Amino acid sequence: MELRFYWEKTGDYHDEMNGDHFEKWLESVLPKLKKNSVIVMDNASYHSVKMEKIPTTSVTKKSIQEWLSQKHISWDKDMIKIELLQKVSEVKHFYDYIE
Repeated sequence: MELRFYWEKTGDYHDEMNGDHFEKWLESVLPKLKKNSVIVMDNASYHSVKMEKIPTTSVTKKSIQEWLSQKHISWDKDMIKIELLQKVSEVKHFYDYIE
């Protein structure tokens, strides 16, 4: 038995597909698979969704401060954005994983 995702619109579906849509589709397919079935996926971004976004240079200083605070990582109110990002860099390996 072969089950595939079919997109009803014409054109490229990649703009419409995301981790949530893919997860719902996969959850609907899994119960229908026979024992020892194989699922083959490529490296599309929606096939592996991060649990949370790690702050980068594109986010605000306030967002970085909030992220660090949520993780109970100390920071000083006088730190500039690049210093806060250095703190993030030191601990991001604990939080940068795929769901």
